[in-house]
Amino acid sequence: MNGATQRFAPDIATNSKPSSMPSTTQNSRTNTFLLSVDGTNINGAILASDGGWSAL
Repeated sequence: MNGATQRFAPDIATNSKPSSMPSTTQNSRTNTFLLSVDGTNINGAILASDGGWSAL
């Protein structure tokens, strides 16, 4: 690790914990948005709906 990583890693690990896995309701709301008129400009994207776990 470099110096910056060593200084910030503990804070990031403490303050950036992913939430729990999304509920079926939360997942369905994501899907509903993507199928709505508001989501028409989102295409070809992979959207992780995993409470932030894939970002680690």
